[in-house]
Amino acid sequence: MQEPAISRSLRSAEQRAGFALVERRGRRLYLTASGLELANKARDVTEHLQEIDLLLRDMRSSLRGPLRVLVTPGPGNYVLPGILAAFLRTYPKVDIDLEIVSHTHIWRALVDEAYDVGIGPEPGIPTGLSGEHLYLDRLVVFAASGFSLDGRKRWQWDDLRDRTLLVGPFDEVRWQQALEDIGGRGFKPPKEMRVHAIEAVKQMAEAGAGLGVLFESGLWRELAEGRFVEVPISDLDVAVPYGMVRRPTRRPPPIIETFCSFVSREVTPLREAMAESKARLR
Repeated sequence: MQEPAISRSLRSAEQRAGFALVERRGRRLYLTASGLELANKARDVTEHLQEIDLLLRDMRSSLRGPLRVLVTPGPGNYVLPGILAAFLRTYPKVDIDLEIVSHTHIWRALVDEAYDVGIGPEPGIPTGLSGEHLYLDRLVVFAASGFSLDGRKRWQWDDLRDRTLLVGPFDEVRWQQALEDIGGRGFKPPKEMRVHAIEAVKQMAEAGAGLGVLFESGLWRELAEGRFVEVPISDLDVAVPYGMVRRPTRRPPPIIETFCSFVSREVTPLREAMAESKARLR
């Protein structure tokens, strides 16, 4: 900046302030005490503006920003944690606020409470919300690794009459519909023990207290590792599709697209494991 421009800027600043900001000593100009204090404040403001510019640049490039995610208990406890850990290793400056809610509240809360992304059961997604399918979660009957299938490829419901089913927490309406359908064929449901914690169902099944009944996403790793074995039941065809929905907003920040693409890619091993386990039972 040339000297005349500097002089004009100083005069303009002093007119706005109403008092002198500089003083001449010989041939040089010095800030007055008031001018020095204002200069220090201006430096702070400039630094903050630079930080804001840096933040906006990072947000535009999906490197930084807040992200509010709403998820139901199944994916929230057994699918998303590992994916989130990998995401934060790749994007460490992103601040994620994750909340787990009931499937009966997720889609309304996604809209009303300004969350960015929701992951939950596709049935019930209201009109106006569009999402992406992630995986199909099957209901499975399972037992500890030492359980004998007696060489049978399929078990009939009558084979379970004398066994206890350890029924875990899930969408009981769909399970009840399945039991009613089976009951219409003359089958009386076996003894059930309702256990309202997924991990408790696993531990009790592993201890031999009965056969566990959970959705596959809650135990797919244990099935893959051989800790549990699936007991293939004829006529058991209960599954819930899970999807990922973005909150409808105008020009959402790029981090939302980055996050959704990351989740869609990282959920592939789960989809493949579920498809493989289903194919083995055919």
